[in-house]
Amino acid sequence: MIQYSQFDSVIGKITLSAIPEGICHIALPGDNLTNSFNWCKKNLHSNEFVRSSEWTAQAELEIQQFLSGKLQRFSFSTFHINTQFRKKVLEEVAKIPYGNTASYSDIAHRINKPKASRAVGTANATNPLPLVIPCHRVISKNGSLGGFGGGLKMKQLLLNLELQNS
Repeated sequence: MIQYSQFDSVIGKITLSAIPEGICHIALPGDNLTNSFNWCKKNLHSNEFVRSSEWTAQAELEIQQFLSGKLQRFSFSTFHINTQFRKKVLEEVAKIPYGNTASYSDIAHRINKPKASRAVGTANATNPLPLVIPCHRVISKNGSLGGFGGGLKMKQLLLNLELQNS
């Protein structure tokens, strides 16, 4: 069974999906519930969805605090499902300190795959736990924003939020 909840935030509606082990998928504004369900079906092999905040309440609280600039590090439980390479990339992305950025190339070098900048970008694009794994902190080598699942406007907003509160 997968529990999900939705809540309004300063950046728009966020959907959280969870299993007993923790939050497994975060859908940012602009994504829809069907996409979130499809991700869960594909990766968790479950078609049973229950709307409940029992497993998501702490995550919702912390995300609201993060978006208001009152929290820099999440403590709620997560359950990360991904390929070995993508997991390695996202573990490295998770090390980028609050208020800082790194380039796709930087991440590729840090995982000893210096020619894998595009693959790093793909791993970020398929990040199931945005905000928690701060893919918004990954930018292009030339300093431009690159891409972001929530859109470039939201990426810039998140980066500005962190700069103001770090």
